[in-house]
Amino acid sequence: MSTIFALLLLAGAQETRTVYAEHKFDVNGRPVQAVRTTEVRGAAGSERVTTSSNLNGRSAPLERVQERVLREDASGRVVERVVRTFDATGMPGPIQKFVVEERKQPDGSVVQQTTRYDSDVNGRFELRERSRTETRKQ
Repeated sequence: MSTIFALLLLAGAQETRTVYAEHKFDVNGRPVQAVRTTEVRGAAGSERVTTSSNLNGRSAPLERVQERVLREDASGRVVERVVRTFDATGMPGPIQKFVVEERKQPDGSVVQQTTRYDSDVNGRFELRERSRTETRKQ
């Protein structure tokens, strides 16, 4: 169990939802769960885990997305999103970290800056991409 998931459970998660997105059928025509998404949301953040059945019929993770609110006030908010991907057997792949900063301007516009970091073989994060979006009211 991950740290955020444990913190959300201890803090009393506001919403837990499981979605079965796709079904396959076995040789006898019975539906078999193919993709399952479980999402836990709380005030401190959220976690979404997507699992799939592997060739042996066991459940293997495909992707785990954790969001954590670092700062939220009147001027805006900062969210850290960690995306962990897995291969078909459930072995972990590279980790991506996104830091999304939204700032509200006095004229009502919103500036969103997204910074993406990719992990290397040693687990260190390197800056990969930075984007800035400005939304103005008309």
